Amino acid sequence: MPNRKTAYWLMVGVCFVSCSAFAAEQCEGQAPLPHNMGAENFVTTSRVYKGNGVETYETCVENRGTGDLWVNWLIPGPTTWLLPGTAIPQPRPFIKRDSIDANGCLEYGNVGAIMRVPYLGHASDADALGKEKSAGCAAAVSASYHDTELAAPKEIDAPIRLFVPSDKHNPSNTMLEFRAVATARWDEEPQTYEVGVAYSLSPVEGRSAGNPDVMTIRMSPGPIASYLMDNLKGHNIFEGITLGYKNEIDLQFFPTTKPVLRSAKYEILDQNHELVGAFMAPTWGPQ
Repeated sequence: MPNRKTAYWLMVGVCFVSCSAFAAEQCEGQAPLPHNMGAENFVTTSRVYKGNGVETYETCVENRGTGDLWVNWLIPGPTTWLLPGTAIPQPRPFIKRDSIDANGCLEYGNVGAIMRVPYLGHASDADALGKEKSAGCAAAVSASYHDTELAAPKEIDAPIRLFVPSDKHNPSNTMLEFRAVATARWDEEPQTYEVGVAYSLSPVEGRSAGNPDVMTIRMSPGPIASYLMDNLKGHNIFEGITLGYKNEIDLQFFPTTKPVLRSAKYEILDQNHELVGAFMAPTWGPQ
């Protein structure tokens, strides 16, 4: 399997050929749900598929409108801006297939309207869905995670794509395309665990005012971040680091007890320290 850097540049190379124009992109998944809300017109889908030793649960939003669209699907993702004609999937890897019929909160549009949207979820979403239902859609929901006794593959890669403005209040002129590969891997001798994200940003054609050097990326606070923070003393990713045009975040630790595969949320903040994007990434966490 290619390492994170190789996988990232393979993805970028393919996209350079096929994704330079954001036309006619479609979400994969069964039973697409159209949401024609007037000014906003988009489709949501979800699916599960097996590959590379994991079961990947994927939710996706496709913008069929004529303007930029902000979406924040709180529990499964994605959290991103979508340009007209683009589709953004959010993959979440799990060791075991354990599907549930979920109904989660999705924020959309510039005024932050909220609706509940059904999707094919993982059983580990149940706790977060219960809290979301009792608290209401306005409540923030932390990244979901799961337990398993099955062995994780030694390396898991998840491609990530978002659109993020460097100024939330001026997205038309400051929009940037964010592409990444998020990776979790482990080795037996010595027992070493790594998580990382290799990414780059580029201006969207015709929108040259975006500046990732004034933006921040951080791991969202929560139980997974707390676990990693305890094992990675002094790393700034938990407080936030400058996003920049290109970077590789590498976290390596040597836990005393064997962790399991989980998912963590990374947040991207604009120049005003406001949320403009987020993604789920494979990571390691406590039993």
